[in-house]
Amino acid sequence: MKASAGALARIRVCRVRSLFSAVEWLQESGVQVVATALSERSIPVFQADYTLPTAILMGSEGEGVHTKLLKMADAVVKIPQATDFDSFNVSVATGIVLYEVMRQRLTQ
Repeated sequence: MKASAGALARIRVCRVRSLFSAVEWLQESGVQVVATALSERSIPVFQADYTLPTAILMGSEGEGVHTKLLKMADAVVKIPQATDFDSFNVSVATGIVLYEVMRQRLTQ
């Protein structure tokens, strides 16, 4: 709670036993699932449509998003970079993706 700077008191958070089941439920409920990964299927983060109800999957810094979850996702995005360095800290990457979500939603 302390690390969230009070955000946990203002947003809904839930825990699930299975991310696979949660992704299926979200998709059945009309929520698109966008995963982040450096893969052949990845498109630049700014090419995805975040104006729709969207859940974003961020992977751990070491392992990334599970392969099965990547296959289940409606889209897989990556953050383009100018150098050959291909990875951000997960908190930085999350901030970049969420900025793009807000940019699209505010200019809609």
